[in-house]
Amino acid sequence: MRASLKFIGICISIAVAVYILKTDATDVFFLYLQNFELLGSFVAGFFFTSVFTAAPAVAVLAEIMRETAVWQVALIGGFGAALGDILLLVIIHKSVDAETKYLLGQPRFGRFKKIFETRLFHRLSFFVGALIIASPLPDELGLALIGVNHISKTQLFCILFIMNSLGIAITGYAVIALIF
Repeated sequence: MRASLKFIGICISIAVAVYILKTDATDVFFLYLQNFELLGSFVAGFFFTSVFTAAPAVAVLAEIMRETAVWQVALIGGFGAALGDILLLVIIHKSVDAETKYLLGQPRFGRFKKIFETRLFHRLSFFVGALIIASPLPDELGLALIGVNHISKTQLFCILFIMNSLGIAITGYAVIALIF
């Protein structure tokens, strides 16, 4: 029953996201943000983290980077993206933890549990998760990989800020070089 409710919730959220993206609401919103470089960088950075809003956020960030220093947009956008990631982590953390513990508690997953406990797995998952967060790929997978490592919230925020700022800067330079 619980899994079917989650599936329905995911389907509804995808349908709402598709509806929002199909209408002009996001285009108008993001075009409006271009007039306010600092606020626009922060808000577009916040939306840089989700698979549904990353494309328009990258477009807005690239437009703002045409008028403002790339490093400034990347830092402010990285701060917004780090806050967005923390919000995503709060939303998905309990659910992912419960489901992972349930799966690893099953007898047929006993061998996998030993792999998850190795130092190599923790280091690789942290590195791969950080790379995913820096990329324009959806941050949910990167957050899940970093989440298996037990680090403080302050360290996590600093890592998210650095990786998102780096990702926004690289993405911005790439978009500017390709389009403008």
